[in-house]
Amino acid sequence: MLSIGNVSLSNTEHRGDNYQSLFFAEYRFLFDSHQRFYSRTFYQKAKPTNLHHALTLGGVNGSRGYPANYVLGDEARGASIEYRYHSDLHFFNIIRLGCAIYLDAAVLDNDTFPIDNNGYAGEVLSSIGVGLRIASSKTHVGNVVHIDIAKPVGSAKNADSYQLLLRAENRF
Repeated sequence: MLSIGNVSLSNTEHRGDNYQSLFFAEYRFLFDSHQRFYSRTFYQKAKPTNLHHALTLGGVNGSRGYPANYVLGDEARGASIEYRYHSDLHFFNIIRLGCAIYLDAAVLDNDTFPIDNNGYAGEVLSSIGVGLRIASSKTHVGNVVHIDIAKPVGSAKNADSYQLLLRAENRF
């Protein structure tokens, strides 16, 4: 069994009074060569001067069960837990498969912009989902296609019952 943790703090300053600060912590626990547990938590604060620099939740940011940019604001916090399985399947000696089951929860505060935010009033946005991970063994190590299906849990005003997310990342 192997346990790996990572903590980071970053501060990004944009023009003028704009800024963003991010605290991010993640933890990985390897049960064996196939099974892994992954968790992450984040806190993000921004002072955006316009909507273009606002923090967002939805899509791949914070809670995968909601559409991209579902809510906008200036202070976000959240957490995710995942069970990951790396299979031995190696199709045509080219493609490796894995899967993930996850739970996301996040909150976004908006004290900056007078916007409706899809009727969002600061409640926890949580979602559950499953995902397929596809990696090529013949290309650069670290290119992984993520196909996720996530369902919002709890408040889901103006959100579909399910979200389908497709993206490429440099890790599982």
